[in-house]
Amino acid sequence: QIIARIQTPHASIRRNINNLLTEVGKSHPQALIYPLAVSSKSPSESRKNAALAIMDRMREHSSTIIEQALVVSREMIRVAILWHEMWHEGLEEVSRLYYTVCNPAGMLAVLEPLYKMLEAGPQTVRKKSFNQVFGTELRHAREACRRYRQFGETRELDNAWGIYFAVRLFRLHIQFCTNFVESARSSKRLRSICHS
Repeated sequence: QIIARIQTPHASIRRNINNLLTEVGKSHPQALIYPLAVSSKSPSESRKNAALAIMDRMREHSSTIIEQALVVSREMIRVAILWHEMWHEGLEEVSRLYYTVCNPAGMLAVLEPLYKMLEAGPQTVRKKSFNQVFGTELRHAREACRRYRQFGETRELDNAWGIYFAVRLFRLHIQFCTNFVESARSSKRLRSICHS
């Protein structure tokens, strides 16, 4: 719960949280590394930067644990984190930026890596399934976002949001539940770390 607040906008609270986590990391780095590794992949720049800063301080005394945990984290993300989960998390942040903060530029910046991932193509069966079910609609939404950038008409963003809501990306995590252990078994790197 403390890690969930590492990007708080209040500077003094943020500093105290970061100092507390740094101290905990000295005695119990294994307790912090995975949640920090996950936070370091967040689409929220402030959350990502806060996690990376704490991890950098932890490297001073626990570099081996940090590096091994990052390998495990990358592999877990590669084999277990589904595109729908990434889109779900990204769209939560995008919704906050657009509807709460009124920051269309920030919204588009968060969407860009998600679309680049989609353009790179699916690498697993589940990602292919996601692409087949939602790829066309998401590409249409991206085109609406591009038209907004080109012409500055907010109705284009409204069109994009109509598409996002129509494909119900906010509820996909229920439809595409996965078993983490099953996914982790498919990673040779995770098996080699477990056996070393």
